[in-house]
Amino acid sequence: MRSIEEVRAAFSELPERVTLRQIADATGRTLYGVKNWVYHEPSFPPEEGPAGPRGVKYRNRDRVLQWLLKQPFMTTYVRDQDETLRRARAADVSSRKRLNTAQISELLGLSAQAGAVNKLARRKQIPPADADGLRQWGAVVKWLERREEQSRRSPVASTRDDRGLTAREQEVLALVDAAAEAGVEVTSAWLAGELGLKSHDSAARLLRAVAPHRETRPARKSRATGSAGD
Repeated sequence: MRSIEEVRAAFSELPERVTLRQIADATGRTLYGVKNWVYHEPSFPPEEGPAGPRGVKYRNRDRVLQWLLKQPFMTTYVRDQDETLRRARAADVSSRKRLNTAQISELLGLSAQAGAVNKLARRKQIPPADADGLRQWGAVVKWLERREEQSRRSPVASTRDDRGLTAREQEVLALVDAAAEAGVEVTSAWLAGELGLKSHDSAARLLRAVAPHRETRPARKSRATGSAGD
């Protein structure tokens, strides 16, 4: 995520109506991250005006920027990986100490953003918690060190998360999970339309790649009919 100054500068160069891809490029987020705002943030500015070629949807640039500037993550989230690791190393905490999410959040400089560590955990971007919901601090620090070293050695490799998913696959996974939660049938044709892909085969390959990581939900129970004695 870019700084406030960088986001302002990037938005000043955008047209009056912007796509989600343009918002992603201007903020430094992935398209997957921006679509998370669309699906999970009710206050995110809605689509406006007629759609563009191939059904491209637009939002008002200034309304999006105003929304961004009101979000806590623009000022409180630790965006730089080196800074996050520096905070972790400077923390005067035993490596064997087990901490809850609130304590880890504070140590990593995320205390002003409620649920930040939980969000990282859901995306499997930090070590998993134990049965008590605690994480060993030493494991968290070692994980941060590995991530930093990986990104320094190979910028390409660092685009994959701990599940081995590329940034594109992470974007698709978030999109299909949100669609399934909303009751939308997820098919290769649907995904191709959402991503603007010309080939359904490409969409099918992406669906196969993320299939093992999709959230599982219990089947919806059909409403029981009344018995004859009712």
